[in-house]
Amino acid sequence: NFSLPTPDQVDGVKLWLDATDISTLDKSVSLGQGGQPSNNDAVGFWQDKSGYNHHAIKQSGNPVYRYNLYDENRSWVQTISTEDYFELNSSSSTFDAFEGLSLFMVYRWTGLNTWGSMIWKGTGVGHGFTGTFCIGKMNLGANQGLGVWYYNGESGKIKQHGNQGSYADNSARIFSLVYNGEDGTSNIWVDGVKASISTGVYSTLPSTPTSHVNLGSVNNLFGEIIFLDRALLTDTRQQMEGYLAQKWKLKDLMPITHPYLSAYPNFRLLDKNGEDVDDFTFSKNE
Repeated sequence: NFSLPTPDQVDGVKLWLDATDISTLDKSVSLGQGGQPSNNDAVGFWQDKSGYNHHAIKQSGNPVYRYNLYDENRSWVQTISTEDYFELNSSSSTFDAFEGLSLFMVYRWTGLNTWGSMIWKGTGVGHGFTGTFCIGKMNLGANQGLGVWYYNGESGKIKQHGNQGSYADNSARIFSLVYNGEDGTSNIWVDGVKASISTGVYSTLPSTPTSHVNLGSVNNLFGEIIFLDRALLTDTRQQMEGYLAQKWKLKDLMPITHPYLSAYPNFRLLDKNGEDVDDFTFSKNE
């Protein structure tokens, strides 16, 4: 009689891509046109489950669907080269001039290329990036791992990285990023553990109204992406992490003190009539 809560029921979710839901993938550039991909088939369309229709539509290259890679029984959308990337539909204004954002991503790498973008709004890579934000690989030779660039709209940038713990060449990882323009902070967690904090971050990220959000590039596996247009508080962030850790069987990577490793995150529990249920807790298997 109860519906399990899902991430799109959290206020502010503007994007939810889920590679485990094969019904959201299509070999062509629109849902239902080319059919669902099988292992190693091309992916041209990845449906956004947030309800805002920010679908990922292939712009270049040959992204592919991969299942059971590394014998993990997991589903991925893989991009192999710089030419492999998607553009998020109608993302130029929705993902612009943020005063806060939160991003959660299950990812893995198939290569250790330095300065490789994964999700970005703007142009250029690494120190040459200009735009609103760029989430990607930093200087891996210096153990910087996965991180984020914030551009100030003129000439300055802030660089924040997730350190060596964010390397995903030997295991899938859960990356959490929360930027809060109100207090000028940006925090990164990897597998529920604080990796870094930056202070003095811009109160508002610059507007790039002609740029869409892209995702893809070299040697990346994308499992699940949840993007919000606000800075989440600690408890809701941890619920998102717990949801992903349980779903992707990554609980062993999380700290044993994490509050949502056994209790299924209670984003919003509904009864059979669609009404909110308060003060009801349950485990994932109940």
